[in-house]
This record gives sequence, C-alpha cells and structure tokens, in this order.
Amino acid sequence: MTGRLLQKIGIEAVPVNIQEEESVCAYLQELFNTPQGGHGACPDFGVPPITRIEDIKQAISTFKDCIKNYEPRLRELTSGSYDPNEKAVWIKAKLVTRDTQSKEGVPVNVRIAVGDTSKVKVLIERL
Repeated sequence: MTGRLLQKIGIEAVPVNIQEEESVCAYLQELFNTPQGGHGACPDFGVPPITRIEDIKQAISTFKDCIKNYEPRLRELTSGSYDPNEKAVWIKAKLVTRDTQSKEGVPVNVRIAVGDTSKVKVLIERL
C-alpha cells in the first residue's frame, strides 16, 4: 500500500532489504564505536579499545564475537581478511531479514574500517 502511494507522488520506496542493511550497518557502527563498559545497561556491550588489539587475527575475532553476541540478523560468520591499504577487516556472513526469501539468508561481506582516530565505519556489501 505505501509503495503505491509513494509511486503516485513520484517517490521510489526503499526496499525493505536495503533498510535492513542500513539498520545493521548503523547498529554495528554504534556497537564498534562504543567502548566496552561504556553502556550503563549492558556492561559488556561494545569493543575493547582498538589500540589494545594486538594483531589482525585478534581484531577479526573480536569483531566476530561482537557480531555473534549482538547482531542476530548476521549469521554463519566465516572467513575474515584484512586489507592493509584500506585498514579494513572483511568478514563474510549471511544476512537474514524479515523479507529474505529463504531462511538461508543473503550472502554479504561486512567491511569494518578503522580510521586514524580509531573511529570505526561499517559497510555491508552483497556478494
């Protein structure tokens, strides 16, 4: 119904799956930019300071653990890789949303980039 109304007035409706991807990105960005212990209601929410992470394997493991604990829409987390040129970690996963046709989910890459100020940016890319 909403889609038809928006079409009549010349506005394209954003597909639900795109909204879900944006929602997951925003949530993960908040999660990864929250220092562990920085959320009063949930003391283990967030990540330890990025500067304390010793190596890439530990960083990938830390990010995967956070996703497993706090983002149920991303499942079957598999290989992680690091791109030194972009200072980014890539983790493969399956995105399961309300509108996903199959229960298996949509294969995606989750890009987690750590900036010079230790600010984390997240991007989800369909495979």
